[in-house]
Amino acid sequence: MSELGTGAYRDPRIPLSSLVLAYGPVLPLPFAAIGWLVLPYPWPGVVLWLAVWWGGAILTFLAGVRRGLSFQGVGASFPELALMTWLFLLGAGAIAAALAVHTPLLPLTMLVLGYATLAIIDPASARRGRAPAHFETLRPLQMGVALIGLIALIVEWCVTKVPV
Repeated sequence: MSELGTGAYRDPRIPLSSLVLAYGPVLPLPFAAIGWLVLPYPWPGVVLWLAVWWGGAILTFLAGVRRGLSFQGVGASFPELALMTWLFLLGAGAIAAALAVHTPLLPLTMLVLGYATLAIIDPASARRGRAPAHFETLRPLQMGVALIGLIALIVEWCVTKVPV
């Protein structure tokens, strides 16, 4: 499997565009957890389900980012395709589960698994030259923001059992 190109891909500095495009999409997740605490009923349930759908959409997008890396010279190896499929199924599965179940625990757990996977795999891929070098520092923090929001929503729902 070949490495990504040189130049910008090997530069460990996080570009400004990556900061904006990385953190902007995951910020709604911790904001939803805050909304759960401060909004009157029935809004906590609304923000929780919106967070699940948003988190699933972003996770499926990030699965596409993983697939896109293979078009940059990494190659579509079985592990890369399996990882992309895993992330896509967790994201799309969370959205589908949100429509099918009466509790947010399953879809939120699926999202936690997906975002945690990226927090671990993308930095390792960057160290091996199979993802942009700045993913090594960007992804753990970016996914950490998402995970804080998702885990907070799980805890809040488990503690309060507010109908959703």
